[in-house]
Amino acid sequence: MSQVIDSAAFFIQAQALLFLLRRRNRSVSGLRGICIPPREGAAIRLVPAGVRNRVLFNPNQIQIQQEFSVKKLMKVLAAASLAFAAASSQAALYTNSYGTNAGSNPGQPSDCDDCYSGVWSFGAGHSINFFGTTYTGLYVGSNGYVTFGNGATNYTTNPLNTQTVAPMIAGSYTDLDSRGDDISNVFVNTSTPGQIIATWDRVGHYSQNYSVRSLFQLVIRSDQSLIGPGEGQIGFFYGEITDPSTTSAGFGDGLSSVNPGEVAFASLVPGTQLSNNGPRWYNLENGRPDPVDVPEPGSMALLGLGISGLAFLRRRKNAA
Repeated sequence: MSQVIDSAAFFIQAQALLFLLRRRNRSVSGLRGICIPPREGAAIRLVPAGVRNRVLFNPNQIQIQQEFSVKKLMKVLAAASLAFAAASSQAALYTNSYGTNAGSNPGQPSDCDDCYSGVWSFGAGHSINFFGTTYTGLYVGSNGYVTFGNGATNYTTNPLNTQTVAPMIAGSYTDLDSRGDDISNVFVNTSTPGQIIATWDRVGHYSQNYSVRSLFQLVIRSDQSLIGPGEGQIGFFYGEITDPSTTSAGFGDGLSSVNPGEVAFASLVPGTQLSNNGPRWYNLENGRPDPVDVPEPGSMALLGLGISGLAFLRRRKNAA
């Protein structure tokens, strides 16, 4: 059985190595990190993780003492760092399968100003605890948010942790407009039981200003959904946003007081500040949002530089 040779072995967080191991067709659902010994040709030890709520874990899916070549690992990491660095300049939506148009008639989000559609159900046997109340579905509003309990048409943005419209998840809460424009649409995808994906596709701003547009997406999953590695129960995804109008984003319980678990990661900022942002994932712990660590693409580039530096130091040591 392989061993870590030196107590000074380097520990690398598995989030930065998911890309590498998936390329090698290794299961990573139970992986916490990797210990790399500081000697060429030594073995690499996979370190299993503790189990987090709603994260798939099967200890039989990984070999705890899988052998790799350090030299080969450094080569693959270098390639992975370049791939991640290239991806950093272009964020992506969670899916390009937008689903059903949320409505093409007046009063529906795909051709309206200040309206909503729903209720959209999570499906039989699925529900979500959101700030202490259980819901079986949600409403999709034209102004960049989803609400629970009732639909909403409010267009005056406020920080999510103090807004009083309704229990809300907002991707970009601002005065959006989709009237009389074939490109501006709102879609809802419920094809996967327990999951609702809402997409605001190139919507304009009031009043029928289509010289600016917003593209973003929310992923909302039920408490019964199984969550894969590197994801969460609630996801925020952003494409290009050219609308500079004031907007807010995050979670709110619909009460004016700021309460535990409320998240306002964007409050009264220009919409363009959200353009092509990296993904944000959250789990709900007892109905309250808890962020999931997602590595920035640039982190992988820094990791590659670190690995390159490690290789350089080894060569110097061997030469000495």
